[in-house]
Amino acid sequence: MTEKGTAPGPIMVMMLHGGPDRLKSALERISAAHPGAALLLLSHAGAEAPPEIPLAAHWRDGNMRGPLRFLALSRRLSWAGAACGYDLAPTARSRFLRRSVRPAIPWHEVEKTLPPVS
Repeated sequence: MTEKGTAPGPIMVMMLHGGPDRLKSALERISAAHPGAALLLLSHAGAEAPPEIPLAAHWRDGNMRGPLRFLALSRRLSWAGAACGYDLAPTARSRFLRRSVRPAIPWHEVEKTLPPVS
């Protein structure tokens, strides 16, 4: 519970490119770091989440094409009300998308290692 007496928001996990092995190990570590928190996954169309890790939602439309699609995705991430986010495969596109989320949330960026535990 937060100081206002409300449950913390879900944890946003973004992976716009990459393989399933990296996704599985990262999701396992994130779910262990945030027990009981809902996980929201935004991934590319080919990414499959492991069935043993429960997700609140898996959005497979991370391949943004055009400004309207970008705005719609940015709005969806903002309305999710996430407590924090993890960018598992940072790109210029994902960094720009992270900066568009309002209210701003803390993002943890990973390149070749697993995400930090916060």
